[in-house]
Amino acid sequence: EGLGIDCIAIDDLKKFNKEKKPIKRWAKKYNLLIATDSLVKKLPAVTGPWLTRIGRFPQVVTHNEPLKTKIEDVIREFDKTFLFTDLVKNHDEKQHELLIDVIMAANFLNIK
Repeated sequence: EGLGIDCIAIDDLKKFNKEKKPIKRWAKKYNLLIATDSLVKKLPAVTGPWLTRIGRFPQVVTHNEPLKTKIEDVIREFDKTFLFTDLVKNHDEKQHELLIDVIMAANFLNIK
């Protein structure tokens, strides 16, 4: 909570009663969910299969890894993904322009 991120307790997740709509409505508010390794093992029993089915199963963070470091790593990966899709998304380009965009994106991924 000190990092400015939303937190939810396992007891609050149990209130969803494995119902799809409330779980989906809650999880869709976030780009990414993060949970400790021990909590990730309990999640399927608490939420059912819905987090996996909607593509929001949490990233695992261990007690050995600082939470701030994990968040920074995830943000860096998101930045790479968004830049990559922005560079290569225009399908109306001529072939050589598209090739240049792909090379630029590949170079960016290698730099970071």
